Amino acid sequence: MDQKGINSAIASALYRAPLDAFQKLVKKAEENSKSVRLERLIIRGNKNLDDVLSLMTLLKQEGASLGLITQLDLLTQTEVHLLCF
Repeated sequence: MDQKGINSAIASALYRAPLDAFQKLVKKAEENSKSVRLERLIIRGNKNLDDVLSLMTLLKQEGASLGLITQLDLLTQTEVHLLCF
């Protein structure tokens, strides 16, 4: 192999080395972003539905930067269940 071939091989290897690591990092980030965490928030002793709706609005505003979504799941006379994901 001549000097030009060696230089080309070295340049190609140096180019590919960080590219492979970067592709692995992107793949790992995509895998982690696909996981969704679901939590159930149970509220007991609420006086009326307006209090719960106000809490949902507050969670939506404060959690917007984190992508937090709340959804009313169950409403009974004694408790309310909110899904947070």
